[in-house]
Amino acid sequence: GRLRSMANGVEIQEEDIQELVESFEEAGEPLDAEGIQEAKEDLQHPPFTIKIFLVAFAYDALQIIGALLVVGVLITIPVQIVFWLILFYWTWSRISGGWWKKPAMKILWKKYIQKVWVRLTVAMGIEFLPFIGAFIPLNTIFILMAWRNESDIVKRFEAMLAAVEP
Repeated sequence: GRLRSMANGVEIQEEDIQELVESFEEAGEPLDAEGIQEAKEDLQHPPFTIKIFLVAFAYDALQIIGALLVVGVLITIPVQIVFWLILFYWTWSRISGGWWKKPAMKILWKKYIQKVWVRLTVAMGIEFLPFIGAFIPLNTIFILMAWRNESDIVKRFEAMLAAVEP
């Protein structure tokens, strides 16, 4: 489609606008000035969570230690399980809803969830490669990419709202 708008440094295509309109219509919410303002107020820019980043980094470091030292496996596995549960909970909380699970914003959730699941599947596949998977900091990369994707989708949604704003 043709470029419709360049808002907030984000290129918006006609298809994006159509998806937004359909999303609001399916939700039964008005796409008027009041509906747009309400959607803007609901938007939340994801903060960079240093604690989760550090957990992912520590998990990856423990994985390397466990791969290099035989004794390291016995020591690191229990801690890795705890870190894995923390990372799983964080990921699940990001993809299971929140502000963007509102009916008119499901367009965002669909785009984000697809990217997260694909990356998670690829990361898990690499993790199971013998020896190689232990030396690639997949969890740290995954956390950084998930945060960046969420931020990009919020910016895109803001740009879409700006493009249809009366």
